[in-house]
Amino acid sequence: AYVADLEKGLRVISIADPAAPVEVTLLPLSTPIGITLAGDYAYVAADWSGFQVVSIADPTNPVAVGSLGFPGAAYDVVVSGTYAYVAAWEAGLRVVDVSVPSSPVEVGSWDTPGQARSLALGNGIVCVADQSGGLRVISVVNPANPVEVGSFAVDARGVALEGDIAWVASSDSLRAVSIANPANPVQVGAFDTRCCGVDVGIAGDRAYVAETYNGLEVVSIASPATPWQWGYYDTPGWSWRLSLDGIDAYVADQWDGLIALHPHRAVVIPPPHRLEPRVR
Repeated sequence: AYVADLEKGLRVISIADPAAPVEVTLLPLSTPIGITLAGDYAYVAADWSGFQVVSIADPTNPVAVGSLGFPGAAYDVVVSGTYAYVAAWEAGLRVVDVSVPSSPVEVGSWDTPGQARSLALGNGIVCVADQSGGLRVISVVNPANPVEVGSFAVDARGVALEGDIAWVASSDSLRAVSIANPANPVQVGAFDTRCCGVDVGIAGDRAYVAETYNGLEVVSIASPATPWQWGYYDTPGWSWRLSLDGIDAYVADQWDGLIALHPHRAVVIPPPHRLEPRVR
């Protein structure tokens, strides 16, 4: 596991045994917030320190090889092929050519109206959770010329794509927004979450929502029109980010570090279930 530690840098943690994670090494980086992996590289959104490229060819010895600054704070990043797409807060969506990892080059951008903080990519479309600017649907068929094709009004904090449904974590709910017609996003379902969602991931027919001081909530999305609470776990800290490995969830819990949760260890009672932790 690769963990963005805002204060220390990039932490590499072995989760060969999820019940006993072991830190392998730490690469000092300035203010990393979001991270995605592709091939032998980790691509890091590092707040006002911009965009960082780290070689992880040897996980025991990660090496920073490239960087790029933006006019806004980098919050999240996704990668497809030789392009990285960065949510850069008030600077919107930035598109970076990473064909030469040591020399990333910005090739395109789209200035969203709000605060771009989370991204999801699929089929030539980037969905941007733009907080006060809602959900922005941007075509990147030509990465050098991103164009907004649609939007949906919601306090969008996090977003994940599953088929043609964008699952949007907002301040009070999880929204299912159909982008089957990208020019006309339409809400097809919603679930009132326990608290303010800031990140969301999808595994099978469940959505996992990080909800700051209320921990992690798991929502059944087998029917997007009628999502319901499958389970939850009150983490000791504030859950800000999550990553999924199958159905296992790894939660960045701010000052309480990395927490691993396994839904199948839930107490067997009628839903909602309470998830049991694998490790703190």
